[in-house]
Amino acid sequence: MNSPKISRIPKIGLTVEEILESTTDAFYAVDADWRLAYINHRMEKWWQRPREELLGTVLWDLFPEPETVGWKMHHRAACERIAVHWKAYSPNLKVWVDAHAYPTSDGGIAVFFQDTTERTQAEAERDQLLSQIAEEKDWLRAILGSIDDEVWIADTAGKVTFLNPTAQKALGLQSDGMPIVEIVNVLEILEPDGTPRLRVNTPLLRALKGETINGEEIIRHLNSGELRYRRFNCAPIKDRLGNITGAVAICRDITEEKRTGQKLKDCDERQIFLLKLSDALRPLSAPIEIHGAVTRTAMDYFGADRCYYCEIEDDNAIIRQDAACGTLPSIAGVYPLSNLPIHKSLIATGQPFTVRDVHTSELVDESLRQLCIQLKVNSYLNVPVVKGGKPVGILYVTQCSPRTWTDPEVELAMEIAERAWAAVERVRAEEALRDSERKYRDLFDSIDEGFCIIEVLFDDNNRPLDYRFLEVNQAFERQTGLLDAAGRCMREIVPDHEQYWFDIYGRIALTGEPTRFQEPAVALGRFYDVYAFRVRKPEQRQVAILFNDITVRKQMEELLLRQSEDRFQQIFQKSPDIITIVRIKDGQYIDVNQAFVDILGYSREEVVGRTPAELNIVADDKNCIANVYEPSCQKNKLQNFPVNYRTKSGAVINMLCSTDLIKLGVEECRLMILKDITKDKQLEAELHRLDRLNTVGEMAAAIGHEVRNPMTTVRGYLQMMLKKEYATYREQLTTMIEELDRANTIISDFLSLAKNKTAEMKKDSLNAVISALVPLLQAEALHTGHQLTINAGNVPDFVMDAKEIRQLLLNLTRNAFEAMKPGCELTITTSFANGKVVLSVRDRGKGIPQSVLDKLGTPFLTTKDNGTGLGLAVCYRIVERHGAKIDVETSPAGTTFIISFPTENIQ
Repeated sequence: MNSPKISRIPKIGLTVEEILESTTDAFYAVDADWRLAYINHRMEKWWQRPREELLGTVLWDLFPEPETVGWKMHHRAACERIAVHWKAYSPNLKVWVDAHAYPTSDGGIAVFFQDTTERTQAEAERDQLLSQIAEEKDWLRAILGSIDDEVWIADTAGKVTFLNPTAQKALGLQSDGMPIVEIVNVLEILEPDGTPRLRVNTPLLRALKGETINGEEIIRHLNSGELRYRRFNCAPIKDRLGNITGAVAICRDITEEKRTGQKLKDCDERQIFLLKLSDALRPLSAPIEIHGAVTRTAMDYFGADRCYYCEIEDDNAIIRQDAACGTLPSIAGVYPLSNLPIHKSLIATGQPFTVRDVHTSELVDESLRQLCIQLKVNSYLNVPVVKGGKPVGILYVTQCSPRTWTDPEVELAMEIAERAWAAVERVRAEEALRDSERKYRDLFDSIDEGFCIIEVLFDDNNRPLDYRFLEVNQAFERQTGLLDAAGRCMREIVPDHEQYWFDIYGRIALTGEPTRFQEPAVALGRFYDVYAFRVRKPEQRQVAILFNDITVRKQMEELLLRQSEDRFQQIFQKSPDIITIVRIKDGQYIDVNQAFVDILGYSREEVVGRTPAELNIVADDKNCIANVYEPSCQKNKLQNFPVNYRTKSGAVINMLCSTDLIKLGVEECRLMILKDITKDKQLEAELHRLDRLNTVGEMAAAIGHEVRNPMTTVRGYLQMMLKKEYATYREQLTTMIEELDRANTIISDFLSLAKNKTAEMKKDSLNAVISALVPLLQAEALHTGHQLTINAGNVPDFVMDAKEIRQLLLNLTRNAFEAMKPGCELTITTSFANGKVVLSVRDRGKGIPQSVLDKLGTPFLTTKDNGTGLGLAVCYRIVERHGAKIDVETSPAGTTFIISFPTENIQ
């Protein structure tokens, strides 16, 4: 581009140039062709280019940005020949400008710019701050309006300028603007001790004087008289100079907090009392001691004149011990409830009831009133304890003068009654457990086999080091020769005992896999046949050992290999274990001993020359032990292999099979020794059952206190809720109570397994018991679509508990109905055979699977979706208490339960 000609630059006087150069505004002038004619030094600095380079340059070549505010204003001033003014942000200069453009005489324009960036930013910040202040005011007002606390704000004149909705509602006012003194006129403010507070001491007025106050006060509304408690915080409001401009008070209604605190205090006192009662009952071991402790403690707490707990048996209230003040006579004794019909009906409801004054109460009939007067009872609180739908005990708290009993007192009495009953049940369950342990010990010591329970001791790497004898039976010393072994370790008694014994027992303790084996105990000079299995909890590392000293038998086996044919034959025939010789090439028996004939029922002639498969004597799967009889079998030796044999009559016997190869002349044969372990299996099952019953007993003792008490508390609160504001949920609450009652019934059945229940044994007729149940059974059969047949034979009376026999029949028939399809027949038969009264219950169901049959009578074993597994367990316990025996015959055509009662029962 050619440089602009100087002649085109307007001539400006020196004075004007000085002015333009000294001004703080940036300035430039353009001619009619938009060429820069003049630039002052301020504009030169803005553009950061020398003016010599810029003069004569077309403005829009420097700033080719059409349609901006500045562009439009330049063209307006040039085209319309008017002065224009604008404020805008210059993206080229990156500043805010305040600009003026004026037309010049040569057709161009002169433009002045002021940098207003700082001022513009300050104004923007001011506007933003004002907006934030407005928003914060709205936000603060919204917060104060939404909180649950009362908020008061007053000015220095004592006029309330703001009350949030909570404060307005509390005061019954609709707006602000009322002087503090006038607001206080609708309230009476009391100090925490209840004395009126002076008006001048109103917290808000004191805050206006510069005090910061917090505390509590009581407010009485003069219109309603209602007392409310509140906690307040008051403080003066000050400006930046510290001058007081007002005061603010925040008040919180703590009435419910106060009431809740009082309730908690009452509850704490109640809990302390109950803990004291529990501590007093825990060490007691007799029901009469529990009755005495409960009545004394309750009488002292209630400040009553007399307290007693009675048990209900056979329509009689039995008071074993009572607590009384002063010279009041004891009322221990037996009281027939049938003589007090109104009292009996109230107890039967299961609900506590109170009498303020026996002289005026309609709950007291004349017989009971006279009895109360005689016993110096003017007022009383009765709390029945109901279990299984019937009352089992009652707690009485009495007063010699009229007294109004409060709801909390009634609730506490209910808890005391429940704990008294639970404590009595606990000691009875513990006694039943001790009795069970005695029976276990009798069985433990009666068996001929040696038996012991050991605790295996391991090192840090779970390697067995030793074992400690925990329990031993009487046969243990005879079988081992070890004296006083209980509590001592094996290595202490026999230091040279072989390590493999420790390894075997250690493996059983860790894995839980039972093991049967035969090993020599060289240090003891004996050879043992052992069956060992883990007992109790795995972490206890305890193993039960059932063993026989088979030293003599082992010696006989050795002699069998060494002695002559005559000697071998003598031992062969006299052995108590079955011994057979089978020819390998065809699997036929060459010979069997007398034990084979005696145990399996076959004659020697029926067996010799035939194979086991032809006789069908092996009851196991043919792929199991039967394979050893096949000529192609390559197994040379078996040791203590479990196998089931079938006798000629079809009975199955559990045996242990040991085999070895022998040579009789030129014939290769297999020698087999079979040991009958049926009795051992039965003993093992009985030991397991007793161990489970032991566990049941321990659980029952805990359940009586640990489970039923919380359930009773929950049930009590649910009943309370039915009477109060939760009545709209009556259906749901009733369902919850019913489910609690159902759970309580299940626990009662469970407890009946563990305790030595007191049975009412007397001579009675089995047919009469069944006859009394016929209507109920017929109704059940009709309801389920079944048929019922009763075949009552001529049976003698015998000693029984009729209630338990009814329970036995109901449980068995209920199971039978559930096992049959509609239309099938249930048959109940009684007969007398072999000196025993026999009761049989036969259904036409599909039978009981063998896997379930082996575990019948086990607590909690059930095949029903909603069953508890306690019905048959209770039946087995009832049969046991009657000294009877229960047998089960089952097939796909149905199941028969056969109970044989001795005519002279032993309780």
